[in-house]
Amino acid sequence: MKIDSVGVSKLLSKYNNQNKNDKTDKTEAGSKKDSFSISESAQQLQKAKAEMNKISEARQEKVKRLKKEVEQGTYNVSGEEVAEKMLNQAKLNKLV
Repeated sequence: MKIDSVGVSKLLSKYNNQNKNDKTDKTEAGSKKDSFSISESAQQLQKAKAEMNKISEARQEKVKRLKKEVEQGTYNVSGEEVAEKMLNQAKLNKLV
């Protein structure tokens, strides 16, 4: 399963909009004191987004390295590894 950053961004946007509406409702209820707190789930979402960014950066570095190896003609891959990963992907697709 592939989770792209666009999907995570949309989820965070919806979550933030919901939180804004909730905060507006609380303010309209007559709250005299301003305060805020970040819920545990929002904190987890922030951590998940940060991790996704790290993964994305690492992936870009890997792609850059592999591209350089291909251009230089030094990229070598085992046919057995390719076949094994293809079979594993096929098994995963059957489960899904």
